[in-house]
Amino acid sequence: MKALASLLLLVPVAAMAMLAACGGGERTAGRIAFLSERDGNQKVYVMNADGSGAKPLTGGSGSDSSPAWSPDGARLVFWSFRDDNTDIYVTNADGSGETRLTDNPADDYAPAWSPDGSRIAFNSVRDGHGEIYVMNADGSGQARLTNQPGYAESPIWSPDGSRIAFTLFGDHGSDIYVINADGSRQTRLTDNPADDYGPAWSPDGSRIAFTSSRDANVEIYVMNVDGTGHTRLTSNAVDDYGLGSVWSPDGGRIAFTFRTNGGGDDREGESDIWVVNADGSGQTRLTDNPAEDYFPAWSPDGSRIAFTSSRDGNLEIYVMNANGSGQTRLTNDPADDFYPIWSPAGRR
Repeated sequence: MKALASLLLLVPVAAMAMLAACGGGERTAGRIAFLSERDGNQKVYVMNADGSGAKPLTGGSGSDSSPAWSPDGARLVFWSFRDDNTDIYVTNADGSGETRLTDNPADDYAPAWSPDGSRIAFNSVRDGHGEIYVMNADGSGQARLTNQPGYAESPIWSPDGSRIAFTLFGDHGSDIYVINADGSRQTRLTDNPADDYGPAWSPDGSRIAFTSSRDANVEIYVMNVDGTGHTRLTSNAVDDYGLGSVWSPDGGRIAFTFRTNGGGDDREGESDIWVVNADGSGQTRLTDNPAEDYFPAWSPDGSRIAFTSSRDGNLEIYVMNANGSGQTRLTNDPADDFYPIWSPAGRR
């Protein structure tokens, strides 16, 4: 079974922010894409929201990562390590029409759809260090947006498609920036000696949640989109490792994972899923298991949360109600299944 730290190398933090995907009802409509090793290599799979009908969407000998549904639910973009190189691919939601979008000797990864589905932002090291690029959804028109020292990582589009937030890693830590979708007006939003990373736009585009170590241990914060009004939302006494910020579809809550690194109890190294209201109130632990629970993904109506857990010996996909009740396993395979992401609302 993969350790949590190993999986995080395969799934950028900003991709976790995009897990505010969609569903609905007692048997939530739509499908859930996920990663699985059941065919030997790490591949993209899809299943119905009740766990039935699981099937692979991608093939070949490479290792695939970070699938993301197009806004209309018709396609998925992902990055794959094949032929000793990492490139970005797209496939139809039924597994047909797999197409390589980038073909460069350097690594291209962490793709993110624009809200209208016409463009894809991504990371590339083709110019010597990590920068943010954008291309049309068919792979044409590849253009660099950022150009500066350090590594610009994990782009995430604003809900109106006008801007892209990202994390810049440099010699003195990491900070959050935004840039217009045409590459103009790059703006630094955080400027703190500690690490700030993992931006996630609120559904209405008015705020950005992020993770920071500025108060000794890692916590979830929120700020206005101009970088003002930094507010700490979570508070934990132990030195936790915060993983991502996933807004509920209505913007009222944020789901996140805290991985404890100790604290004197007998469950050192445990990770669990929590939610907090967008104003910082009502911090609630949803899972409480000696195993690792992480990668929360909201259903599109906000009624349920899919997640990954190792509670039954290997990694499997589970679902629960938004209040933590009704935790149910969706996958059951000797190989690891993880990183669920719901198809957009209205797609089956």
